[in-house]
Amino acid sequence: MKAKEIGDADTLERENLKREAWLWENELRRHNFVGFLHEITKVVARKKLDEGNFEPWISQAKERAKTQHANRLEAGDPMEH
Repeated sequence: MKAKEIGDADTLERENLKREAWLWENELRRHNFVGFLHEITKVVARKKLDEGNFEPWISQAKERAKTQHANRLEAGDPMEH
């Protein structure tokens, strides 16, 4: 309100954006996505098992994860140590 009173447009805009982000975050908190994600994971795993390519899928995911980890280490990502 003070930013509005003194006419500080930058602060006012920043505060409005912050409040919009809060609204979005609060909306997400109203929903429980854990069950939804669990069901999706089960369906995908079942499909991969039925197709007979579950193990190659897991191996590919592991290789991708190793590559991404190595790339982050090379880039100097402090969260990867």
